[in-house]
Parts: sequence; C-alpha cells; structure tokens
Amino acid sequence: MNAPVKPTMRLQDGAGLLSLAALGGASFLFIRVAAPALGPFMLMETRVAIAALVLMTVAKLTGQVVPFRAYWSRYLVLGALYGAIPYALIAVAALHIPASLAAVLNATTPLFTAVVSVFWLGEALSARQIAGLLLGLTGVAVVVGWTPGSVHGAVLPWALCMLLSSLFYALGSVFAKKALQGVPAIAVAVGQQLGAVVFLLPGALAFRPASLPSVRAVIALLLLAVLATALTSHLFFGLVAKIGPTRTASVLFMVPLVGIVLGHLFLAEPIGLSILTGLGVILVGVFLVIGGSANRKEFVNLPKNERKNAAHGPRSGR
Repeated sequence: MNAPVKPTMRLQDGAGLLSLAALGGASFLFIRVAAPALGPFMLMETRVAIAALVLMTVAKLTGQVVPFRAYWSRYLVLGALYGAIPYALIAVAALHIPASLAAVLNATTPLFTAVVSVFWLGEALSARQIAGLLLGLTGVAVVVGWTPGSVHGAVLPWALCMLLSSLFYALGSVFAKKALQGVPAIAVAVGQQLGAVVFLLPGALAFRPASLPSVRAVIALLLLAVLATALTSHLFFGLVAKIGPTRTASVLFMVPLVGIVLGHLFLAEPIGLSILTGLGVILVGVFLVIGGSANRKEFVNLPKNERKNAAHGPRSGR
C-alpha cells in the first residue's frame, strides 16, 4: 500500500495562511470596536447573518449544493457550539478586556480540543501532549496575572469568558468531526452561521442598542462579518483541502501576534511583559499538543469536514 502523498506548499498557500492569520487577529480588534456600540448579541447576530448571506451567495455563484434538510439539526448544534455561545462570550468579554488579551486567550482552543477529544473520542494523550496542556495552563496564569490581587480582580471573569469560549470551540470542532464528515465544506460553513443566527436572535432582540451605532462601529461590523467571518471560512477550507490540516493549524501561532500588534496600533493597548511571556508559553504548549500525534486532525481553530485527501475536521474558525 502506497503512503499518502504529502500536500505541496506553494507561494499562494503561504500568502493564504498569512491572510488567514491577519484576518483572524483583526477580528478581535473589530469586536472590541463594535461591541460597545451594538451590544454583544446584536453585533454577533448581525455578524453571522451577513456571513451566512455572503457564503450562500458564494455557493450559488460557484454551483455548490448546500444540503439543509438532511442535516438541519446538526447545523443547529454546530451553530450553538461553534457559533452563538463562543461568539457571545467573546463579545461580552470584549466590553471589558483589551483585544490583545482576548486574542491570546483564544489561542488556548487546541488545548481544550485535546481534552475534549479524550472524553468524547476516547483518544489517549501522549506525555508530550500532557506537558503541552500544563504549559498552556501556566501561560494562561502568566497572562491573567500571578498575584492574588490581579487574578481575583476585574480581569478574571472576562478571562474566564474567553477560556469558556475556547472550550465551546473545542466542543464544536469535535462535534463537526463526528456528525458532519463528508458534508461539503461550504455547507458546514453556511449551516454553522445559520444555526448561530437562530440562537443569537433572542438575545439580539432583548438587548438592542439604545442608539444608532457610529460609522466606525458599522465599518468594524462589516469588516468582521465579510472579511473576518465569511472570507476566513473560505480561505480556511481551501487551505485544508490543498495543504492539509496540520500545516493550516500553523495559523494558530500567528493570530494572537496579529491581535497584539493591531490592538497596540489602533487602540493604543499596551504590550506588557506578562502578555508576551504568557503568549510564548501558551504557543509552546499548543505546539506540543498539535505535534503530539501525526494523525490528530481536530486541532484547528475552525470547523472543517472530511476531505478527499483524508484531511478531516470541523472551523473556528474562528
């Protein structure tokens, strides 16, 4: 039996990875700008509704079929786990913590995916992966703050919101791997967004903004929906198909760096030693976890489905 052919990495694929990292990191900037004006629920409801329309238009123009009837219940579950719940948690946290801190804490998603895979998929963790998980937890402690005053202060509840969002991303990733294998990637992306629309709608109606948002907030919303949601889904699924999930997972190492730089440039957020040190420790932990098994497919920050080249998985990204 012949060994599988390793996907070839081309210049345009490298450019796609950089674009994906830039948009993923920028999403935290857009959320931080738009959330105070629109409110977390209205922001995310509008985000997923616009993204769903864009993705459905792309599917229509490219002649791709999105099967709804056979998978609608699974789309709803995915929309809750990998859309509505983590999106709302991130938007609520964005009202209280810097975009750079949110981006760093979001990088823990693969660590949670490893733990969820153990309990849901029955996978075993190697010693290397366990070390990676412990390092990741250490990195989170460094980012949030070592001293009792900072850990139990104003940052902690919102940092926990970010970590909880990473947990739900992990649950959604594993669910998509189990329940949506073989479903076209565009269908998974559209179904995820539409499922999120359903669950975010009550919150959006109940917590409507008191006044019209500023032009700045509207621009941030449009950039978040079209570029950082719809376009990143398209880029992600394309890269998974062409270069495989392991190489695509490398984007996880760049997203928080982009988030830190953009937060500093556009929002004047300080770049402290603790956030840089903690980020470094978290990324080492993520590297150990992702690299712990050659066959591990679910450690990618967006849901993706099983591909013809045996690249499985869920998206989310992000």
